[in-house]
Amino acid sequence: DDKPLALAQARDVLKPGGTLVATTWDSYAPQHLMRDIMRDVLGEEPSPPPCNPHALANEGRFEALVEKAQFVGLDVVRSKYPFDFGDDEELQLRLTMMLVSEQLEELDAWDAALDSFRTHADQ
Repeated sequence: DDKPLALAQARDVLKPGGTLVATTWDSYAPQHLMRDIMRDVLGEEPSPPPCNPHALANEGRFEALVEKAQFVGLDVVRSKYPFDFGDDEELQLRLTMMLVSEQLEELDAWDAALDSFRTHADQ
């Protein structure tokens, strides 16, 4: 949660001249499907997931944090990787819902989520 502290600690443990390699998400393709499933499970509009995969997606945000942590020689490479969840329905559901899996566990709602997944994934 404390990104500046995490970067400062990473800098502190790197050897002089060491390299920090970090990855941030610019988008999460199944996020709309996850929201639709949670709406069905909860019977109302869901709250945002507790972990925001897009927290550093705004252009320049991560770079500013890295520079503030006194890293030098910043090199940013943007890449896109397709999401391929394979053919296993259970795995597809688990990967789609990974940001809210604890909530589904607490609600004992995986069966309801699977029913909704079957409805929405085909759309």
